[in-house]
Amino acid sequence: MIRRYQRGSVRKKNGNYVLRYREDCITPKGKAERPQRTVILGPVSAFRGKNEARKPPIRSCKKSIGRPPGLKPA
Repeated sequence: MIRRYQRGSVRKKNGNYVLRYREDCITPKGKAERPQRTVILGPVSAFRGKNEARKPPIRSCKKSIGRPPGLKPA
């Protein structure tokens, strides 16, 4: 399976910056999937812009964030 590195997308939603990205996973049956993950970064007022909001989570995206049970990283 191909391992990818991506930045994801940062968007405003309900007054917060939200990071959306996809993660390569393999189901228990061996099927490859790319579920979408969403992480709330914080309120818009806490950041000067999208680029500043994006900086801290890039490191944490490499870890498993909110992975549903039964899925393991590829």
